[in-house]
Amino acid sequence: MGPPGGGAIVTVVRVDRLRVFITVNEYDARAVAAGKEAHVELDALPGRSFKGTVVRVAPSFDPNTRTLDAEVQLPNETGELRPGMYGRGSIRMEVHPHVPVVPVAAVLISERRKYAFVLNGTEVKRRAIETGAEMADGELFEVTLGLKPGEEVVTAGADAISDGTTVRVARDIDPFTGAKALEHAAPSSSGPVHD
Repeated sequence: MGPPGGGAIVTVVRVDRLRVFITVNEYDARAVAAGKEAHVELDALPGRSFKGTVVRVAPSFDPNTRTLDAEVQLPNETGELRPGMYGRGSIRMEVHPHVPVVPVAAVLISERRKYAFVLNGTEVKRRAIETGAEMADGELFEVTLGLKPGEEVVTAGADAISDGTTVRVARDIDPFTGAKALEHAAPSSSGPVHD
């Protein structure tokens, strides 16, 4: 006999490999497939990233959210990860080596065209650009045309300057706090880890 009211007597969990479900929107779904690399960051283990692999992608979209789940298997030989932990995951969809990436604050739009102010000594030049993929939850843009790797752009106060303006350069400073900027990568999805 089982417990009163039915239900399970015991629950068996596999902890050497965990399943993580990452929610993918319609636009990005075309680039997600089994075998893609994924990374997971867990709230209980801050500052660490765990690498996994997409093993399955849901065959259809959720009609309410227009998203689908990608199942990622995460190795856990040490057993430090536990089912039910909460975190964020991202899937590497494409790799574009040597493509410049700029903060969204560096991209200005005027008359349906995008541009950025590029540093040339202590003077800035307005340059038309084209952007590609968004990253870090829309905080960064790839620049596919108009900017070369290594060129510096104005990231704070760009809306208050014009072509040829002389500027005082301050590198690695957060324009809002004045503190040294920290590099971080924001993941694309949040959700619980499953066994």
